[in-house]
Amino acid sequence: MVLRGGKIRDDRPDGDMTRRGGHPMIGVTSFGSYIPRLRLSRKAIAESNGWMEPSLLSLGKGERSMCNWDEDAVTMAVDAARDCLAGVDRSSVEGLYLAST
Repeated sequence: MVLRGGKIRDDRPDGDMTRRGGHPMIGVTSFGSYIPRLRLSRKAIAESNGWMEPSLLSLGKGERSMCNWDEDAVTMAVDAARDCLAGVDRSSVEGLYLAST
């Protein structure tokens, strides 16, 4: 997160974010994430694909998250950005970057 005036958020009382040589530090200062609430049982996945490969039935343990019908990459990115900016004065943010796989 880049804050106005070229400074990056820091917990130091003087707010000095320079390293040797007077160059501003650049790096990740905050991050956010979003995991969908909807869950799919791995057992259901294994049972529906077990006809093709019976060895998959032994892998049906636990669950995984999955998007609901109204969740796409943009809506999940917005929720992750809200998580990233929690407790930050949003008027001080100059840049916010999204990375996705």
